[in-house]
Amino acid sequence: HDILGKIAKHNERENDIRGHVSPFWLAYSVREACEFICATEKALDSIKPDAIMVLHTNNYWGRMLAYLGYRRNIPVVAYQEGRLRARDEKTLKKQGSAADDCTKIMCWSESARQAYLEAGIPESKLVVTGIPHLEEWFGYMQNPQQFELGKKIHKASLGFDPDQPLVSFFPPLLSRYEGNPKKALGALADWSANTFTQMAIRLHPFEHEGNVEALKFGLESHPHARVIEQDTLPLIASSAAVISQHSTVAVETLALGVPLIEIDLDSVGVLESLVAQEVAIPMGEGELDKIAQVLRGELKADPAKLAEWLDLNVGPRDTQIVNRVVAEIERLI
Repeated sequence: HDILGKIAKHNERENDIRGHVSPFWLAYSVREACEFICATEKALDSIKPDAIMVLHTNNYWGRMLAYLGYRRNIPVVAYQEGRLRARDEKTLKKQGSAADDCTKIMCWSESARQAYLEAGIPESKLVVTGIPHLEEWFGYMQNPQQFELGKKIHKASLGFDPDQPLVSFFPPLLSRYEGNPKKALGALADWSANTFTQMAIRLHPFEHEGNVEALKFGLESHPHARVIEQDTLPLIASSAAVISQHSTVAVETLALGVPLIEIDLDSVGVLESLVAQEVAIPMGEGELDKIAQVLRGELKADPAKLAEWLDLNVGPRDTQIVNRVVAEIERLI
């Protein structure tokens, strides 16, 4: 609490964080961290793995596992953590520190590799493989007839009419939404009701449970809109259009061939907007009718610019992504 008190002196008095973190939880968190370190060291010394694979090192658990393995000269493989943003590197050195305890980072694309290089990561630690969690979907897309049938089946499993278009809204964490999230949710729900258009709302996986339950209650009697808590990728693939802001969802949407609408009803600007790169449709105050235009195919991103963006930012879109990852790991061990 003394340390937290020193931090709090740099904030306004009403933002003193000591009121939100009890001494017990501070002690418990340190104990839990120490237990994890001891248990991990014992496991590594006992199992003696040929390699360690972590999702990324941008949280304590992934970073510590990588660190403990790397200092034992065990090869450590990590993956790109979602969409890379220049803001995150500037404020948190997120890209520059990503390989401190890693032997290899599997990058999605050439633009991601360049971002890591610019952050000071040695070229020898970087390899472009594509987006591993999308490989299965790229395979589905190679059979358009079966892909379309799968979309209908999934929509029906969520309680939607499989033969009618589905629009999905994927906001970031509501605390990080650019603008007023309640205004956006209300406007989209009203638009859905007024136009008789099916709408799925998928909140961020880390969204506070209270917010999820409150929204579910608010939409309980809505004729066309509902909160969806199932997996994100099948919902994106089943959508005729996706509405979002700055998130990995935006990249996944474009990768799966779904039109992306970037919402900014408050005209505050969207962090590292994809509209500026001409691959997303902008939608501001009074422009909800653009959704219908997108559904009718009257409003779309320039195909040539979209194809160029996908090559640069999504990387290989084939069914060999996992094979490339495995080949890299085999070379290490």
